[in-house]
Amino acid sequence: IIVILLVIILVYILYSKYIEKNKVTKIFGYGFLVVLTGSMEPEINSGELVIIKEGEYEVNDVITYEAENLLVTHRIIEKNIVNGKTEYICKGDANNENDLKISENQIQGKVIYHLLHILYTCDILPVIRTGKFPVIYFLFISALQQ
Repeated sequence: IIVILLVIILVYILYSKYIEKNKVTKIFGYGFLVVLTGSMEPEINSGELVIIKEGEYEVNDVITYEAENLLVTHRIIEKNIVNGKTEYICKGDANNENDLKISENQIQGKVIYHLLHILYTCDILPVIRTGKFPVIYFLFISALQQ
C-alpha cells in the first residue's frame, strides 16, 4: 500500500510540474521544497526540507516566493499597502541587503515547518538530497524519525 501511495504521489508531482507547469507542487495545500542556499542560516540551513502553506503573511514570517523564475525562501521584514495592494520586502537572515519588493501573487506560501537535513549531510541517497524529489525526501525523513 505504501508503494502504491508513493507511486500516486510521484505521478501527481510529475503531472503538476511538467503538464501544469507549477513551480511548487502542493499536496492537500502543503508544498514541499528543499532549500538550496544558506541565505536563511542559522534558522534554515542549506539542504533542509521546508513545508509551506498558503495563508496570511505578516512581518517576521518566513515565506517562499517566486522572483525571476526562481523560488526564494526569505523572511518578511516589511509589509506595505500601496494603492490597495499589499507589497512585501523580504531579506535572507544571512544576507546584508533586502530583496526587491514583491507582490502577494508571487508568494507560494509561508514556511510552517522545516526538517534537519539528515540525508543531506550523509552520502546516502544522493539523488534525493539534491532537491529533485523533496516529497520522497520528506517521506524518507518521516520514516526515519518513527
